[in-house]
Amino acid sequence: MLPHNLLVTSRPFKLSPGTSLSSYIAFSFSPNATHTHLALLLFSSKFLPLSGPGSGNPVPSEERLVGVVFDARANNVGVCVGSVDPSVVRDLGSVGLATGGGEKLRSWVDYDASSKELEVRVQKSGSEDRPYEPVLAHPVNFSRLWGDGANLMLGISSVSESSSKDGGNDVVGSGNVNVFSWEYRVRELPSSMHSMPVDPSACHVGQQGRHVG
Repeated sequence: MLPHNLLVTSRPFKLSPGTSLSSYIAFSFSPNATHTHLALLLFSSKFLPLSGPGSGNPVPSEERLVGVVFDARANNVGVCVGSVDPSVVRDLGSVGLATGGGEKLRSWVDYDASSKELEVRVQKSGSEDRPYEPVLAHPVNFSRLWGDGANLMLGISSVSESSSKDGGNDVVGSGNVNVFSWEYRVRELPSSMHSMPVDPSACHVGQQGRHVG
């Protein structure tokens, strides 16, 4: 797959052990989008200067890349870690969703610093609330992947397969992706909320103090 039309955040954010990330995107594939993908990409800013073949746009290296990829042809969503090939995939048809036919979809992608898990939620446009259950969840440790203090960029890209075989003929990637809205938020987990061992003696003293009072 070749990334095209990469749109990235205006400035990087610094990764720490308490960094969590949330992103929302509303999009649709054109009805003729048979070999087209939409990818939400997270990568170190030091990989940005690489150039995409034929596009003239900067694209990140596959190394230490995290992506959430919607595949119009297969009607699925996958999570990629360190490769453009998904580590895990979920068929959207199994939850009553379809990427084809120009239907507008909404997706929430969340990374939680405490659970070290990436969650993907998807629903049809017009539904009232964000789904409680994710359609896909995959463990990934951002700090282990990039190292604390790394400067990270977030981007979205349309991706087309360079070619594929269909009945013995080469098929060039075709179709368009329409992005109606894209938002993201980076937040830091307070250090006091990091898991810490409990000192039993401290609890014992507290109980004594309440009893005496």
